[in-house]
Amino acid sequence: MDFVITLLIVIAWFIGVCIVAWQSGGSTSGVIAILLLSISSGLFVNYNNYNNNQPSALDVYRGNTTLEITSVNGVPKDTIVVFKNKN
Repeated sequence: MDFVITLLIVIAWFIGVCIVAWQSGGSTSGVIAILLLSISSGLFVNYNNYNNNQPSALDVYRGNTTLEITSVNGVPKDTIVVFKNKN
């Protein structure tokens, strides 16, 4: 869903840039360069957000995670959510 929203924002931004560029007599190659830069930037940001290795609430719900408890002398001190091994 985040990808679709970012893609729509990039498209809207590009259309705005195109309108301004053509109204001010800008070149077509400049507009195409801005388009490619915009799309690649949006895809890069979404790829990094999608591929972060942090568990989400959906991962917990689907049972893909486990709770790791750190204890000192049998007393729980810290807990973290980690992905289960997929072996």
